[in-house]
Amino acid sequence: MIRITRLPEEVTHRLAPLKPYFSYRHYVVFCWLLVAHVVCFEKATLPGLARYIPTHVAAWHLRRLLAAGRWQWAQGLEWRVSQALAAFPPPRDGVLYLVVDSTLKGKRTKQNPLAKKARLNAYAPYTLGLPVVILIAPWEVYRVPLAFRLVPPQGSKGYQSENALLRALLQDVGLPAWVKRVVVVADAAYPSRANLPAMQARQWFLVIAFPRTWKLTTGQPLRDVVTHLPFPHYRTVRVPLLVSTPRR
Repeated sequence: MIRITRLPEEVTHRLAPLKPYFSYRHYVVFCWLLVAHVVCFEKATLPGLARYIPTHVAAWHLRRLLAAGRWQWAQGLEWRVSQALAAFPPPRDGVLYLVVDSTLKGKRTKQNPLAKKARLNAYAPYTLGLPVVILIAPWEVYRVPLAFRLVPPQGSKGYQSENALLRALLQDVGLPAWVKRVVVVADAAYPSRANLPAMQARQWFLVIAFPRTWKLTTGQPLRDVVTHLPFPHYRTVRVPLLVSTPRR
């Protein structure tokens, strides 16, 4: 294991626009946190990351940075996303896919006010965690997380449903200059009556799994019109890895 004692000059130069978003020494600790993530090849826990950086930046410094409510994390995340989209080569067709998904960040403590008991699907076990709605932009071998929102427990102060958080994500997302067409991809949890007009108002295309219980304007159920596609008509798509391995 190599302990880095000097912050790389390239890191401070690249992250200089983020300095106004932090207060006190949080900017320096944030730079060290990113450097530790780059050089760490073990489990990226805070004590494990602290072993790769100077001793005067301990694990409690990193924990205090992540728990601080002073720095504007939303603006910082938006800046990093814009830098990533500008650095990666754009797709040839200029189509940006916005994949909406939900995940569950596990937590060990029950004292977190946002933690609740939930599961990802009907077959997964219940677990205590933080439900998150995340917006991802995948193309070729890249997968860039654009934004996310925590889903507070129902009945808590400031509660918003997943569909309301999705509309806020789509409204605030910043599109790169190379985008010619936007396609929103989501599962059957997000095609609400309010989500569809919000996407169509921006002239975005959508690929969403609609519930079969929905009805057309004529009153005919959707399950009588659309059936499942047989498996022989599916096409397998394999994405090449950056580092070749024996498995596909």
